[in-house]
Amino acid sequence: MEQRCRELTQRCQELEAKARSLDALSRLASSLLHLQTDIDDILWDVANGTVAHLGLEDCVIYLLDEERQQLIQRAAYGPKNPEARKILDPIRIPVGQGIVGTVAATGRPELITDTRKDPRYIRDDQMRLSELAVPLFFREEVIGVLDSEHSREGFFTEEHLHLLTSIASMTASRISRALLDEQLQDVRRMTESIIESTLDAIVTVDGRGRIIGFNRAAQAIFQCEAPAALLQSLSVFLPGYDVSQSPSGLLELTGIRAGGTRFPVEASVSHVPGRREVLTTLILRDISERLRAQRQIEELNQGLEARIGERTRELSLANEQSERLLLNVLPPPIAERLKRGEQTIAERFEDVTVLFADLVGFSRWAAPIAPEEVVEVLGHVFTAFDALTERHGLEKIKTIGDAYMVVAGVPTPRKDHREVMARMALEILDAVERMKAAGMTLDVRVGMHSGPVVAGIIGTRKFAYDLWGDTVNMASRLESHGLPGRIQVSESTWLALRERFIFEARGEVDIKSIGPVRTWLLVGERGD
Repeated sequence: MEQRCRELTQRCQELEAKARSLDALSRLASSLLHLQTDIDDILWDVANGTVAHLGLEDCVIYLLDEERQQLIQRAAYGPKNPEARKILDPIRIPVGQGIVGTVAATGRPELITDTRKDPRYIRDDQMRLSELAVPLFFREEVIGVLDSEHSREGFFTEEHLHLLTSIASMTASRISRALLDEQLQDVRRMTESIIESTLDAIVTVDGRGRIIGFNRAAQAIFQCEAPAALLQSLSVFLPGYDVSQSPSGLLELTGIRAGGTRFPVEASVSHVPGRREVLTTLILRDISERLRAQRQIEELNQGLEARIGERTRELSLANEQSERLLLNVLPPPIAERLKRGEQTIAERFEDVTVLFADLVGFSRWAAPIAPEEVVEVLGHVFTAFDALTERHGLEKIKTIGDAYMVVAGVPTPRKDHREVMARMALEILDAVERMKAAGMTLDVRVGMHSGPVVAGIIGTRKFAYDLWGDTVNMASRLESHGLPGRIQVSESTWLALRERFIFEARGEVDIKSIGPVRTWLLVGERGD
């Protein structure tokens, strides 16, 4: 019974703490609903409210600059700046530096129980022992960081993390609304400026269409003094317009100035019953400039649409180029897995065939040759090898200097990996023979071996798909201990292929790091 009471007491305390947190969050959210539209005012009130409602020592809010390279202190409430809102020398933190900069770079909150153990901690005025920093997001991008430090070690808890994350979300939402409000205010100010700069003309006519009211703006747009216009028929200034047949509303008419010049007019018409007859009031506006502006806007929109279309095509081409580059570096199935979000790719393949081809004496040949010629020869040779690799559906792993590595059965397993690799090896010799006939003085040495391998992605910025294991080492050794113009294989490969391919026994070869190995030289395919 006593244990049950203690559990209930603890549960009540937890619920009370939760209720206080929710109440603080609710009061802060309520205050946010009535904040001003100025972003700095919002941030200061958030910093103030966070300290006041959550019982923190301070709250500092940073926003990213336009280049998204630095965080700039925009609000600080607490001992650092208890009253005055203006920050004379705002703190600037590069993105990625310190705890706050790390949050801006990663988009993940940081809860530090002991800042003395964290080398990222930046001390500005006095040492604080714990820190909590959470990111501010707008349209899925980090726009700033909300940060709080405390002089007590281990002060911040997961509950603080949840609360500050919620406050950061509300703050970011309020900032986004303020940004939209600023944009709306800019549009409103521009509209008001246009209205103020083009005063409307007001003309009033009686039931027979005679002018009985002609204000100063009307005198300006029609270039006629009021005494000369009064009791004139409205048709003198608006030909073809019949007051008696005109409904209330907005119309577009043609006006005539005193000198005979025609111009477009927008008229807002309203009919007001008088004592004896219905009076009609027209609020007139010369819309020549507006129509000209509309035409300019239409032209600008057309230009903008063309630029957007061009930019879209450029982005599409860039995306296609990136796709091609990725496929040049990685096998298509591996590239697709990376694009789906896989971060670690490593697999074991039990039965594959690895081939190494190396240009014999390349280093000695290349020493006196111009670099451009060396690169040209290598490009010519490896381009031919690439074509063979693609035709046989194999996977090129890499080139190492003048060596070429290719695998069959990775990343997509295939039962005929030995046979197809044997054909590839024979065609490599044929390709090199054709190049020698065309004047190339180099020869090629080939080694291949079958067995299990481990394949996977290495690197985080420059990806590379590679193979590891004894099979790879054996294939490399068979190549390096081979003969120019020949394909050397192990006895296991000979046993697997001897019914379909022709071999010559070479005998035992002392393979480095392996020892004596019986090897065979692949000569051709039976039936050729």
